[in-house]
Amino acid sequence: MGLLYALGSILAHICRILKVQMRWAKQTGFTIVELLIVIVVIGILAGITIVAFNGITSKAQETSVKHDMRNIAKQVEVFRTEDGRYPSSTKLQELGIKVNKQTYGVNPTGATIFYCVDSAGSVFSIVARVKSSTLTQYNSSTGQTSTYSGSATAPQLCLDSGVPGTTSTVTYTAFTENGAWFSWVN
Repeated sequence: MGLLYALGSILAHICRILKVQMRWAKQTGFTIVELLIVIVVIGILAGITIVAFNGITSKAQETSVKHDMRNIAKQVEVFRTEDGRYPSSTKLQELGIKVNKQTYGVNPTGATIFYCVDSAGSVFSIVARVKSSTLTQYNSSTGQTSTYSGSATAPQLCLDSGVPGTTSTVTYTAFTENGAWFSWVN
């Protein structure tokens, strides 16, 4: 915002100088150089605004995905309170999970969100692809969301996100397949 204010001040100063010079030379209208300067300054301001808007949009999408992950985690924790363990991948589908689908980056050849749980039902993680293509994870051991940098395919994704076990002992479910959301995701 400070940069926009500074550029606006510079533009106003240039206009004042041009008006003083025009009165001195007793000219009417603007020269082509004066018009080009104004057009360049407007272009610079527009470019800065577009870049800032795109950054804000990406951050908002990431925040929305993290919010969804925490809400899913709360639903899973309620299930654990009632059942004594985290839900299996099939039981997860019965929880009525809701997400803001517009903020997720659709993976046309795989899944957008993964829910992973260990064989004992004592640890789970959620890994999601934000629309900006960053991967974010939630782990029940830490209760925190963070940037994910491991494998992009399950079941290795489950292990890389902190679920203990081996690729044959962890279970997982995807919320999408080949770009389409499953019907149980609201």
